[in-house]
Amino acid sequence: MGILRIVPVVLLAAFIAFGPGLMSAATHSPLPTFAAEAAPVGPVTMDWQGILGTAGVTGVLVWYLYYTTSFAFPKVRQDFREELAAQRAHDEETMARRDAQMEKLCTELSSLATQLSRRPCIRVGEGEA
Repeated sequence: MGILRIVPVVLLAAFIAFGPGLMSAATHSPLPTFAAEAAPVGPVTMDWQGILGTAGVTGVLVWYLYYTTSFAFPKVRQDFREELAAQRAHDEETMARRDAQMEKLCTELSSLATQLSRRPCIRVGEGEA
């Protein structure tokens, strides 16, 4: 995994060091050219610099795709799942505690209602004097 971290740095350093000399204004014009103007005049030569540049960029993109799908996204997903499981456990514990408190309150309220039905607080006739 150490080499996967070094490769993009080396490619970037090589591009910075050799990149400006590889591209000249005559061969890489930003203006559109017609087919007749783009045809080579002399013998056909291969543009190794363009091929290497394209292969380098493609290599970096493939490496980035491999790294994100193999290491970065699975780690983020696993961290998210662990945090979500911890939150769910906490929520279930809180709900169980609330249910127990509610059950206790209902029992006490029922007990109070039973006591009041047997012996009411205000008796008729005591308040009249």
